[in-house]
Amino acid sequence: MLVLALHTAYLVALFSRAVGPEQQMWIALAAYFTYVVNATQFVLKLRAARKQETPWVPDSALGQSS
Repeated sequence: MLVLALHTAYLVALFSRAVGPEQQMWIALAAYFTYVVNATQFVLKLRAARKQETPWVPDSALGQSS
């Protein structure tokens, strides 16, 4: 949610010219930093979930037939 808020704030600042270029740069950098943090959390959670899941074994490998 913070990522969306910061990107929206950057777009508002860019098109309204409410702040100067340096402030726009800091808003954009904050937005991209939060994006990287968010992406890192996603990858770590995905890897943890994959480690915990039970591997799929086809029925034929178990000696069962349909």
